[in-house]
Amino acid sequence: MKNIFIKKTIAAVLTTVTLLGALPMASSAATKTGWVLKNSDWYYVTTNGSYQTGWMKDSNGVWYYFDGDGVMQKDTTVTTNGHKYKLGSDGAWIGTSETNDTQGVWQKGTDGRWYFYQSGVVLKNTTIITNGIEYKVGSDGAWIQNYGSTAKGVESGATYKIINVGSGKALDVYAADTDNFTNVDIYEDNNSEAQRWTIYQFPDGTFKLINPKSKKALDVYAAQKDNYSNVDIYAENGTSAQKWDIISNNDGTYKIINVGSGKALDVYGGGSDNYTNVNVYTDNGTNAQKWKLVRIG
Repeated sequence: MKNIFIKKTIAAVLTTVTLLGALPMASSAATKTGWVLKNSDWYYVTTNGSYQTGWMKDSNGVWYYFDGDGVMQKDTTVTTNGHKYKLGSDGAWIGTSETNDTQGVWQKGTDGRWYFYQSGVVLKNTTIITNGIEYKVGSDGAWIQNYGSTAKGVESGATYKIINVGSGKALDVYAADTDNFTNVDIYEDNNSEAQRWTIYQFPDGTFKLINPKSKKALDVYAAQKDNYSNVDIYAENGTSAQKWDIISNNDGTYKIINVGSGKALDVYGGGSDNYTNVNVYTDNGTNAQKWKLVRIG
């Protein structure tokens, strides 16, 4: 009797093992491509499933550096080909750590155009990387503009109030707040700090607009590209959401085009009331998209 019980038990076990062997095993999850956080360190998984090493430029044109194990480096200086590059707390390259001219420097010529000098020599027919952004220079060494006509009469480093033609009101930081994502609207011209904008030109001919009080940049929220995407202020980060092409309308006014979206700085619905929202919208030449730049500093 005991032998029969043992045989039945063995048979049951073998049957179970056979059935388990016939069941499909759960497939492993597909390898994730992109940024991965692991043990407080950031990695970037490439399309072949391996960790990125060395320098990498992301979709926003920002450069990052990964060590031989694939760990993104931050708050440090990396030496590549004899040049030292500083990385910020978020890992993004923030510029060279050396001040000698062998690293190169942009200078504005007497003709009003920008040139890049390295060891006193103008570089030509090449691409210059400055703070993680690529700029092309031509056969004469001058930077090549990528986004249309220049803004005649706009001086880099000068401070302006920006008046909307349709409403007669000023581009304004809501309640003079200084936080990221603070809304930008129009409000009657009151000469307050909330309505001051310092305009700086990049070597590629585009501009950033900085509110001096908050020290934050005019920004398209979350780098969106749709009509009615909101405009706010945000810490300067060098992305195309904060780069603008200022184009003369040849009548003393300008249109201000966001590089990231290709859309114009626009007063919502062509409104004229205080606190009317400012967004981006397809360039249509209306007064809601025409702006006067009045220099105040």
